[in-house]
Amino acid sequence: MSSESPSSFEQRWPEVHRQLNSENEEAIVLEGKYLDAAITKGLKSHKENDSTKKRRDGLIRHLEKIFTTRFKGCNVQAFGSSQTGLNLRNGDVDLCLITGSKDVKKILKRMRGILNDQGMEDIFTIPRARIPIVKFRDPRSGFDVDIAINNSLALHNTKLLKAYSECDPRIKDLILTVKHWALQRAICDAYEGTFSSYGWTLLAIAHMQMIEPNLAPNLQLSEQREEVEIGKKVYDITVSEQIKAGESKCTTGELLASFFERFANKWDWHADVISIANGGSISRAEKGWKFAEPSAIEVIEAAEDGKDLQMGYHHLSIEDPLDKQHDLCRVVRPEGELTIRDELLRAARMVAEGKPFTKICEVVRPERFKNEEPEDLFHDLRDQKDHEIKSKLENINSEIDTLTTRMDALESERASAIRMARAMRGIIEETGDIRKKHKDTIVEIRKRGKEIDVVRKKRDLINRNVVIPVHMVEEELLKLYNRLTAVIDRERVPSLNREKNWFSLFFELQQMHIKACEAGRLHTEFIELSKAQRQDISQLRDFESEHDDVTKNLLDEEVLLKEEDVSKSGMKSWDKRANSIMRALRQRRNQMHSLRREKGRLEAWIRKDEKRPSVRKGSPKDQARGTGNRREHRGPSQAEKEEIRKKAASGATISLGDLDTLLSSGGLKGLTSGDSNSDKKQRKKKSAMKNLGDLSAHRGSRNRYSRKD
Repeated sequence: MSSESPSSFEQRWPEVHRQLNSENEEAIVLEGKYLDAAITKGLKSHKENDSTKKRRDGLIRHLEKIFTTRFKGCNVQAFGSSQTGLNLRNGDVDLCLITGSKDVKKILKRMRGILNDQGMEDIFTIPRARIPIVKFRDPRSGFDVDIAINNSLALHNTKLLKAYSECDPRIKDLILTVKHWALQRAICDAYEGTFSSYGWTLLAIAHMQMIEPNLAPNLQLSEQREEVEIGKKVYDITVSEQIKAGESKCTTGELLASFFERFANKWDWHADVISIANGGSISRAEKGWKFAEPSAIEVIEAAEDGKDLQMGYHHLSIEDPLDKQHDLCRVVRPEGELTIRDELLRAARMVAEGKPFTKICEVVRPERFKNEEPEDLFHDLRDQKDHEIKSKLENINSEIDTLTTRMDALESERASAIRMARAMRGIIEETGDIRKKHKDTIVEIRKRGKEIDVVRKKRDLINRNVVIPVHMVEEELLKLYNRLTAVIDRERVPSLNREKNWFSLFFELQQMHIKACEAGRLHTEFIELSKAQRQDISQLRDFESEHDDVTKNLLDEEVLLKEEDVSKSGMKSWDKRANSIMRALRQRRNQMHSLRREKGRLEAWIRKDEKRPSVRKGSPKDQARGTGNRREHRGPSQAEKEEIRKKAASGATISLGDLDTLLSSGGLKGLTSGDSNSDKKQRKKKSAMKNLGDLSAHRGSRNRYSRKD
């Protein structure tokens, strides 16, 4: 590999390049205890908080309601990290749609349409995967969602991982830390050819099973086995929740350091397979998974030379603990394998050098997180002036009005296309019975025409060979028969040769008679077929006339269709137009979702700012906290109310400010009665506003209502 140019392999995977070209490099013991404080701080910020959990749960409930309504008899269940407690704040939502239908393509196509109607983004399906999946992004909550079809085994995997996460807090912390590091370094996406989040979780558990003394027990060891049949295959889903965690005293930082050290420098990927069902590892010889050629490096080198090679199987092998014939590395591509190896080596080197945890987890390709929902819904509005925000709101309102006009025009055009298609379909259905009879008659004529040709050929062939009519053959047969059976006159006895000739002629006439009769029968059949053919041809003209009359009457009712191609091809063209307009409408609806969401955000900020004007007047520190000098905005005191009351009672002039106080306090009666009902209502309203709680980003409620008594 030393001949590799620095511009290619060395630049893309410098750590792997350094390892391949180093000789007798001394092993370095990694001390990771210094990472504990940073890991604890990082887990607090990257774990799922209450706001994120609320948005996630709301999205799950919304999707469950949609699909259980649209797919009769289906069941939607959440699985994966959101159910095991091993999820990060920006983790995906994993759902399983269990349905009895076997037409996966039809299900995925229908799901795509439903999700489009719901305003989801980046929708794409993977129908040919081992488990068919539809992936999309919910713009309201900011979550990426994967919905697997009939992946019920994943529900049992979720139970197993949840049991591991509850064994010891350090198990959960290490898994979350490893997943956070892998996500930041862009090696936690099976779709991009690296390990999945599930794969990194199993890798972390296997490491804790293999440390001495081990921390994570093998929860699949039990004398009482539990099996389940899924898709005609039997799986062992035994999970023993009574086995306790080991007695390791390692901290999370030390566990992370030894994790990097093991899988960067010590683990032999060519000899062993990760297997938490076997206590952490199993040899390839025992498993039967050979490290197949070509290697990832050979594939990369071949690609640079313009050759196309397929990487061998079972390179970074991780056994699924329940489906033990499934290797999770099957999705890993050559570039992904080398990137995983490179990142493990980089992390191990940086821990050995004492680099900070934030540097180890430095983000690769920050644009991957641009669509994440910020914790603060108003993060970009706090430093803007009121007139700027109101100007933005006016622009959005203008865009919404313009978009509404466009959508109305599209809706009208689509309705017109649907009406045209339905009108054509109506004509086709009304004349369909005539068309069917017409078609059946044509088919019958063609079929009968072939029969007529066969009959005529057979008849003509016989007539060419038997030129004597049948009645003449019968007369000759009768004469010859009488001659052969008559009483013999002794004086006129025929010779032997003459009798032989008579018998020979008799037998020949018999065969001629059979053929002549057959020719007559064929001729009669030919006449009958020809007669029926002429009748059907005559009926075709009647059908055509009847079809034209019905079509004319229907076209008189549908004036718009007079110039159209009233046929199935014409109907399909209008259907196609309606579908293309529907696709455009879906795009516009997605834009409308975004605009209305932004409008609501701006209006919420303006309302919040108007309710709490003190945010603008306090110190910068108070502004950041949303506090400030609120005394000026508490309203008039009781003494001020009493003074205004005296002015009003004496008939003195009162200012506009006094008038405002008078009106807001319930008029003169309110001023004279101390704290009026209006004041109480105002205080109650303000208290309710304070109880609104967190105004950070959240999903809200969809299609929810309460029945009034």
